[in-house]
Amino acid sequence: MEISHSQTIDEAIGFEDNVDDVPAAPVNRFISVGLIAGVVVGVTYLKPRLR
Repeated sequence: MEISHSQTIDEAIGFEDNVDDVPAAPVNRFISVGLIAGVVVGVTYLKPRLR
């Protein structure tokens, strides 16, 4: 017979408890501007095709 073992998610990932949760890079504020521009371009592109 084989013996199977299970592990918790903390053991699987291997992070330690004393790590500071600091983002690697700041989120750029122009992401929201790009998303809005993408929605506007998408709507203007798809609007004539949906008629």
